[in-house]
Amino acid sequence: MQKKKRILVVVDAPGPAEFIESVIPLLKKKAEVLLVTVNTPTNAPYNILKKYAPVKCDHEIEAEKIYKDFQPDVLAVATSSLLLGPYVNSRFTELAHAQGKKIICFQDFWANHRHAMNFKMMKYWDKILVPDELAKRYVKEDGYEGEIIVTGNPSFDRFKN
Repeated sequence: MQKKKRILVVVDAPGPAEFIESVIPLLKKKAEVLLVTVNTPTNAPYNILKKYAPVKCDHEIEAEKIYKDFQPDVLAVATSSLLLGPYVNSRFTELAHAQGKKIICFQDFWANHRHAMNFKMMKYWDKILVPDELAKRYVKEDGYEGEIIVTGNPSFDRFKN
């Protein structure tokens, strides 16, 4: 029997938590998944994803331990909304890049890839999942050279009703 891939999912804000929430059960069917939430003053990402028992991570040094202990095959990381840190998403991205692992970024809203911490990480992302064609255009205009996949955003689907 083939070993399941190990996917590390890192989320630091409520938007990305809502974006990835509906996909977690599907990922868990096909892979071993470790979900990490970056603590914020309101713990919003953790609260949204708590039914999946995420690991909390407050600091970059904790990110190193979590990464080394789990040894993922793939990193799925949200575009970060934390302008003042902690820069946990960036640290996970640096670690995965250093090991040559596939990095898939998911963007919950338009143009937040332009935040300074995200912008410098773009070169490491193999793929970015974006909510619509407008987001795709922004990412392309900013020089992203990897694959851009328009997925929609499950949170936006709630507006249909």
